[in-house]
Amino acid sequence: MAAVKFYYRSSKDTGALTLRFLHGRGIDIPCTTGVNIPKTNWDKKRQRVKNSGSLKNAAEINKKLLNLEAHIVHQFTMDFMTGEDIDSLWLKKSIAKFFGRPAYEGKVKQEAVIQKFFVPFCDNWTKDYLDTGKWKNPKTKKPIAYKSVRHYCSTIDKVRKFEEFSNRKLKNSDINVDFCQEFVTYLIEQEAYSTNYINKVITRVKFFCNRAEEKGVNINKEFRSNMFSAPIEKTKDPYLNEHELKRLFDHDFSGDDKLERARDWLIIGAHTGARVSDFLKMDASIIEGDYIHIEETEKTGATVTIPIHDYIKVILKRRQGKFPKSFTFPNFNLAIKDVCEAAGIDNVIEAGINNPETNRKEIIFVEKYKAVSSHICRRSFATNHYGKIPTADLMKIGGWATETAFLKYIKKSSFESAAELKKLWDKAKEQGHSLKIA
Repeated sequence: MAAVKFYYRSSKDTGALTLRFLHGRGIDIPCTTGVNIPKTNWDKKRQRVKNSGSLKNAAEINKKLLNLEAHIVHQFTMDFMTGEDIDSLWLKKSIAKFFGRPAYEGKVKQEAVIQKFFVPFCDNWTKDYLDTGKWKNPKTKKPIAYKSVRHYCSTIDKVRKFEEFSNRKLKNSDINVDFCQEFVTYLIEQEAYSTNYINKVITRVKFFCNRAEEKGVNINKEFRSNMFSAPIEKTKDPYLNEHELKRLFDHDFSGDDKLERARDWLIIGAHTGARVSDFLKMDASIIEGDYIHIEETEKTGATVTIPIHDYIKVILKRRQGKFPKSFTFPNFNLAIKDVCEAAGIDNVIEAGINNPETNRKEIIFVEKYKAVSSHICRRSFATNHYGKIPTADLMKIGGWATETAFLKYIKKSSFESAAELKKLWDKAKEQGHSLKIA
């Protein structure tokens, strides 16, 4: 049954009343009425203005509120039967009609498009909240990093291209399980994106659906279904084990400054667990005794403290207490491939390699140095230390927010894990803690 409730939500001494329209479980829309009253004159329990207060026209305001309530319920009954979208725009128009306020046609039309269609809503919300930094990550309480904002904008572009391909304009009510499955098929067959990349795109679509719901937009609730998803598969990403890192550390690059600098940054990254956007900016100012302290990481804004590994101490000593001259990200990615090739990191592995002709990642067998990129540093740190110190401590050092995100970085093969267990059993045997075999 349709219902109208009134609230005083302003933090100021005088503010506008909020009207909340409810119908069943699916409709719950708040909207300001534009009716301003003093906070002390509002009766929260009765949802009316106090007749005993200092407000002389309290009875007149209460009569208006009663008539507004009846108008909204009547308007809903008429519009619901004709199939009109019952959303925040509908409620704003109904309130404006009751008070005889000007429609502001241009603004109303623009808002009507935003309320009705998915891509315009996403574009507008991004402009108002992501680009301005007004929207804060609920966990970190900080704005989303610029690089991440670009990913969200890219997701909107992909939905826009899907609209062009399917020759239709998606309404917010169209964002259902059927859309998700069609969109995933399009991204696979027409765009040739990898399974895990598509999973990230769908996750960002759901992000915008959540924001639409928060804004009172009539978004299809199927986005919450478990069927509104994309598959995910374990990636073939390499890491550098401790023996390979030692080989890199010990390798003589015969005075090649570029390769020496790249090697040193690779060692630093693999022994701090920091993202490349953070470790390539390191300088002496972040050193506090035997620790590296980063006050605010670039991507999440987290504060991390990392012990200085002996390899890093040697690098700093060689360089008179300074970190190496930095690289741009693309140049660093190219240089560390040369570093690993020179050090003989060339065993053949199965890995995802970008095909320059298609600009898509393909899983192939390739020499390991060809699969090396800056992210191998963080991956190596997580994998080499996993199980040796508590996971919670590793996550805090590396700035991982969830265990699910952290575990994606663990890249030991089943054979390597089995070898670790055998090593543990062999150690127990040496200490006389196992049965003797006849």
